[in-house]
Amino acid sequence: MRNEISKSVVISHADAFGGMKMGPKRYHGLDLLRSLALLLGVIFHAAMPVLTPEYLGLPSNQVEIEPARALGLFVAWSHVWRMPLFFLLAGFFAQMVLSRRGPKTFLKDRAIRIFGVLLVFCVVFAALSGGSPLELGHLWFLWFLTMMCVLSAVLWHLPSHRIERLVRWTTSSVPRLVVLVLPVALVNSFGRNGLSNIVPVTVLDPEFGGFLFFWCFFLIGQALWLGRALIEDLAQAGVYGSFLLGGSLLAILLSGWPPDTIAFQLVAAAATLMLIFGLIGVTQAFLGKPSRLVSFTVRASYPVYIVHVWPAIAMTIAFLNLGVDSTVAVICSTMGTILVSLVIYAILVRHTPVDWLFSGYRNSWFKWPWRANGWS
Repeated sequence: MRNEISKSVVISHADAFGGMKMGPKRYHGLDLLRSLALLLGVIFHAAMPVLTPEYLGLPSNQVEIEPARALGLFVAWSHVWRMPLFFLLAGFFAQMVLSRRGPKTFLKDRAIRIFGVLLVFCVVFAALSGGSPLELGHLWFLWFLTMMCVLSAVLWHLPSHRIERLVRWTTSSVPRLVVLVLPVALVNSFGRNGLSNIVPVTVLDPEFGGFLFFWCFFLIGQALWLGRALIEDLAQAGVYGSFLLGGSLLAILLSGWPPDTIAFQLVAAAATLMLIFGLIGVTQAFLGKPSRLVSFTVRASYPVYIVHVWPAIAMTIAFLNLGVDSTVAVICSTMGTILVSLVIYAILVRHTPVDWLFSGYRNSWFKWPWRANGWS
């Protein structure tokens, strides 16, 4: 079965002008969606001095209630789907690389671009802050991804005929996705406190419930790759429109609902899945072709997210101290943080060996020796 799947993963399609074979299909919409899920984190961290000032040791009486409430609603809605979507797409692209290149190449790539980034920047941030290199901070997702990638490479070698049959049945049509609500509701009860993610503070924190929650979405992403024809069904306006509207209404319904009930877990699972598949459908529908802007966003989003936290928090605090409206402060801080992070990316990453971590050596501008760049 695995051999049949491996033979079928390279999807070729005919050129419109002559039937010429093209390369493997690229999911540009999903590439961008994964990047946007990361970049939304800039807004979340910029909003921390407004929404959770006590977490930063800041006074809370300086924030106006109404703007903070509107901002809080947006953040709460985004929390329903943002990181689950990111891990689902991480699983999707992980399965793509596994199927096309095999587990050895997959592990080598992820060891550099995920664990390598985690290791280097935990040490860098610890040196800058005086903390411990074992502290994860906002890099916790890389620690979870590292373990998931190792598990994926190990599970690749196990017999999986029945699992693959179940996966193909589940992803064969949109209505059958409803079966995913039960497992997601189950892991939601372990891995979330309401709609707040339970994540490790250091690499020594087990946080098995949080890991299980996100691994479930990683596995769903792998399943979506095996049944990727479903993406074209999700890209239909009626489908993604219904999912986005229904998921948003369910997310609103969750507001103020006691999270320690079975009903809450089921509704939360349904809302998360509907918003995820709705977003996958709409991005794939409107971003079927490559563009320079999309390519740049996809490439820069990862390093921008890694370096953004301190500038985001500092800028929001500065704007609040100047008496700027809280919502405006977060918006300005978000824009300023992205700009500063892009400058850091351009100077310290894009044209240096640091990009070997983020993009891989083959895709980086800087090569060694220098003549490999075409320099005299």
